[in-house]
Amino acid sequence: MFGLFIYAVLCFAVALALISVWSVMRRVSTSGDRPMAPRLLVAWILLLALPYVGVEIQTALYGDQFADQVNEALESGLIEGDTLYYRVQNGLGSQAQLVLVAHVGEDWGGTYRNIYRIRMVREGAQWSLVGVEPVDVSEGPSGGFTIPPYW
Repeated sequence: MFGLFIYAVLCFAVALALISVWSVMRRVSTSGDRPMAPRLLVAWILLLALPYVGVEIQTALYGDQFADQVNEALESGLIEGDTLYYRVQNGLGSQAQLVLVAHVGEDWGGTYRNIYRIRMVREGAQWSLVGVEPVDVSEGPSGGFTIPPYW
């Protein structure tokens, strides 16, 4: 969740910069006394949502191609827990990057969502698994986040 907070703050800073530059470049007579807050809010929401929309579009277009490789990573023991979902962050060209979120039960009775980055390479017409990197897992070395952040 810390990654989501950082992402939201960075999107707000970029939205503020864009709206400020846009306001400076416009003629004063066209802007008048209109407040900047509504434009800033719309720009911030768009900057927050556009990466998620792009990932969802790529998942809808290319997600079925990677089902076998995701199952291979699950069966090989590289991913711990039950898969909730995976998203295609980059599936263009000869390399692909996926984000997988898995649900894990804790010893004390709670739950955790492990996040993994899966890298693949296209060899001919088939995709092959290159590696699985833990991004944020309950046990083991991790501590990263994805852009856009998932949880």
